[in-house]
Amino acid sequence: MDQLFDLYDYPTEKKAKLVAIEFKGYAITWWNQVRAEYHRVGHDRITWEEMKREMRRRFVPSYYSRDLHLRLKRLVQGNRSVDEYYQEMEMCLLRTGITEDEESMMARFLVGLNKPIANKVDMTHYTNLTELVHFVSGQNDRWLNVIKLVLHFLLLIVPLHGVTHNSKFQGHARLPLVHLLHLLVQIHLPQSHLN
Repeated sequence: MDQLFDLYDYPTEKKAKLVAIEFKGYAITWWNQVRAEYHRVGHDRITWEEMKREMRRRFVPSYYSRDLHLRLKRLVQGNRSVDEYYQEMEMCLLRTGITEDEESMMARFLVGLNKPIANKVDMTHYTNLTELVHFVSGQNDRWLNVIKLVLHFLLLIVPLHGVTHNSKFQGHARLPLVHLLHLLVQIHLPQSHLN
């Protein structure tokens, strides 16, 4: 609503009234009670800020803020892309009302990154959060390509390798799957990305 008010440059004293017009059912009954209570204690008008505070008090569960803080504290990249992880972190920060300096945000971002990507960041120089996110996104894209290639390999080649019953392979040690995957990664990534 604040964006809409800013767009149309609504006067402060009309904001709460405009929102109240949209209330229906229980919401309008609740709002009328709130207004009556304000009038009873001598307030002629309810400001938009007061209205937002009253709505939060009534309709936002008391545990909502605590859950947001816990969600932010436990946030990790997991199976998200780097961009999705970063956007989720920003949304949690905005919803909790936490404002951090850039160094703290970079530290929070790095702590939640998947280990292979975080290890690459340790060997890189970056000066701000935007630079860091762009670098990490590129690393994530490379790792996603490797993962896709490995999955392709697993789905197509390993079943063939595993079910080979050709007599010329009997008695010979097969290359363990871990070594096959390692070779595949070495072939796919340039040497600079393996260190």
